[in-house]
Amino acid sequence: MAGPTLRRRRLARALRARRDQVGLGLGEAAKKAGVSKSTLSRLEDPTVTVMPSVPTVATLARIYGASEQDIEALTQVAREARQRGWWRKFSDVLPDWFELYVGLEFDASEIRDYSVAQIPGLLQTEDYAGAVLSTGPRTAAAIEKLIELRMRRQARDDKPRLHFIIDDVVLRRPVGNPGVMRGQLARLLNAAEQPNLTLQILPASAGAHGSMGMAWTELLFDTEEDPPLIYLENYTSSLYLEERPEVEQYEALFGQLRKLAMTPKDSTEAIAAAADGT
Repeated sequence: MAGPTLRRRRLARALRARRDQVGLGLGEAAKKAGVSKSTLSRLEDPTVTVMPSVPTVATLARIYGASEQDIEALTQVAREARQRGWWRKFSDVLPDWFELYVGLEFDASEIRDYSVAQIPGLLQTEDYAGAVLSTGPRTAAAIEKLIELRMRRQARDDKPRLHFIIDDVVLRRPVGNPGVMRGQLARLLNAAEQPNLTLQILPASAGAHGSMGMAWTELLFDTEEDPPLIYLENYTSSLYLEERPEVEQYEALFGQLRKLAMTPKDSTEAIAAAADGT
């Protein structure tokens, strides 16, 4: 079953689609529903972590001319979207923009990721994660909790399909002491053996390509009602791209990177060689 974040995303798109169908402007619909324009805007935004009000959803559905059956279906989605995901226990150290990502990641059936600066979070060891997180202005307690979150993200019972392409500079960048790097590279070698995971290293010899200096992640879902999205992150915020033409450009870019990168077998040998050099 879809988690609350994915259901929240479905609800946002459904409300926007119904409003568009009846030709109501955002302000007009908000006024009829007795809510602010900003409240309705947030309800319709699939990239905002907001708890939908069940009565408000029911009111909006009636304004949009939904049948009683459809109203009940929408309010049920709203109730499910209000449930607390396991990641909510980390909300004191988790920015809203990343809390949304964690919820979507948990529901993804496939994840494609290109990393240029560090090992992807889903493949990090505790020691490597701690060394990375310690570079920012965080307390020891916050770092400990963020490490716990990172490990929890790796512990899904239903394993999604994973495809990671990692720039080879990441293998050579020392993070923590040599022991931390040896442990991290060993973790990569172990991960490469998992049947649901494809791991490729992009060598410097690949030359220029369309994603130089730009890391990003694509999340894909099992159902047509949940289209894929592209996630871009910086130090203080993130961006979600959901329009199909934009997503297709990144998918084509990932296809290019996959061809330029080493084969999984050669990538494993490159990781082993880097481990021997630590």
